[in-house]
Amino acid sequence: MSKVVVVTGSRRGIGKSIVDKFLEEGYNVAGCSKNEKNIVKDNLLLMQVDVSKISDVKKFYFKVIKKFKDIDVLVNNAGVAFNRSLEDYSIKEIDLTLDTNLRGLIYFTKIFLSKLKDSKGVIISVSSLAGLKGYSSLSVYCASKFGVVGFSESLAKELKIKVYCVCPGPVGTDMWTGLGWIKYPGITKPSTIANKVFDCVINKPKELVIK
Repeated sequence: MSKVVVVTGSRRGIGKSIVDKFLEEGYNVAGCSKNEKNIVKDNLLLMQVDVSKISDVKKFYFKVIKKFKDIDVLVNNAGVAFNRSLEDYSIKEIDLTLDTNLRGLIYFTKIFLSKLKDSKGVIISVSSLAGLKGYSSLSVYCASKFGVVGFSESLAKELKIKVYCVCPGPVGTDMWTGLGWIKYPGITKPSTIANKVFDCVINKPKELVIK
């Protein structure tokens, strides 16, 4: 039986590349995003889910279990970013950043954890270099991504299953375009990050943080 991977933020960018990579490798994939189209195929389940709403997360969990029974990999990828000074952040933008990048990630991990423990699975959370170092005009984004790294490090010590935190720099996605950083030197392809995520599942490196 094919293994099952759950991917948040699956509609575009890094998330879509991760979905495509695991499908290519023969996995069953359950993906979700706030703007995802609902699609059900033999090896694919896509649903519209707001990761910051626990009711949405639980509904998605039960849909995944009903279709695929088991869960072997959780990839926490959903994220948003705003490039502005703290003074210029709106409260709505602060809440959206923290709710999507951190609160939703914690919700997903908690709700899916029992199945991942049963399968001796793998948890991979996509953070950022901005989760390891502070950057001007990204204070709230950095706060959320530092939180992802800290959460992952704690889980790695708490659990017997493998936990990883992938921390890419700028990636050629719509999010980075929106930040105005698409011409940043050394821009990375989303497929490169997808390959790193897949490598964590297959080769289970010793280090927690994957750059």
